[in-house]
Amino acid sequence: MIGVESKRELFVYLQKWRDERLKWTPAAANGNIKIVFSTSDIIWKQELVIDNA
Repeated sequence: MIGVESKRELFVYLQKWRDERLKWTPAAANGNIKIVFSTSDIIWKQELVIDNA
């Protein structure tokens, strides 16, 4: 073996969007709900398609 060449790549994709239909007023929920956390298996995730890469 003459040599080994290693290549590492890191790809990070972040997406953020606002949907006015999903808004709520914390005061309407007795002021107790400030933020909602969920696991990714119960929410919709858009399929990522890499084209022409």
